[in-house]
Amino acid sequence: IATDTVAIVDRHLAQALLNGTKRVETRFYRRRRRVPMGEVSVGDVVHFKLSGGGLLCSTQVSNVQYLNDLTPARLWRLWRRLRRWVAAPESYWWRCRAARYGVLIWFGRVTAPPAGLRVPRQYGNGWVVLGRGEHRRATN
Repeated sequence: IATDTVAIVDRHLAQALLNGTKRVETRFYRRRRRVPMGEVSVGDVVHFKLSGGGLLCSTQVSNVQYLNDLTPARLWRLWRRLRRWVAAPESYWWRCRAARYGVLIWFGRVTAPPAGLRVPRQYGNGWVVLGRGEHRRATN
């Protein structure tokens, strides 16, 4: 059963998602115990939400790679290989240079998000796990 998750992105990445240039989502961390580490699998659904705004699109995960023991050199090799598909500015990669853990999430075609999908408040988190095989819908 697939897990539904929500990734919060900024306006720059939102544009890249919607025009199809962004094909890989990345998250890098200094500590291992951060969502989505260990929470995303092939076949899961990721809904992208604009930071401070609404849902943008949804997609299905086609590949996931969890990274341990990152070094600045390994991160720069990732940048050279994936920068076109990650669609993040070089400054993003510089900010991540102290990361020791990461997740790379490849996804397919983006579609409109499901109608009525309710996303709980994030409290500054960049990723939210909604649940396995369920869309949490707003009730009136």
